[in-house]
Amino acid sequence: MARELRLYQLRHHRRLSTGGAAKLLSHMLHLFKGTGAVRHSLAVDGLRLQGELFFVGSGSPYEYAILDSSVYWGMSVQEATAVAREAVFRATYRDAYSGNNVDL
Repeated sequence: MARELRLYQLRHHRRLSTGGAAKLLSHMLHLFKGTGAVRHSLAVDGLRLQGELFFVGSGSPYEYAILDSSVYWGMSVQEATAVAREAVFRATYRDAYSGNNVDL
């Protein structure tokens, strides 16, 4: 990825936007679609996590408290929506960078 971003910068005399970099990564990873059932989360700082569920963002430490105690496999859409609403609400209440409302 770093090589591709540098090549873009050399070719176009400017840096690729964040959205463009995300699209480039999406195209690069598309080649591996369907090759395995392992899920990964890629963070902005380069951290790669492997697992089934991921909660990301500056408010995620506050979300974990709700989600770890409430999420289970086989939840209905209504149950999952209620838990997600509560988790995001708690994050927005405690984390200054998470905004101040929940839209579902």
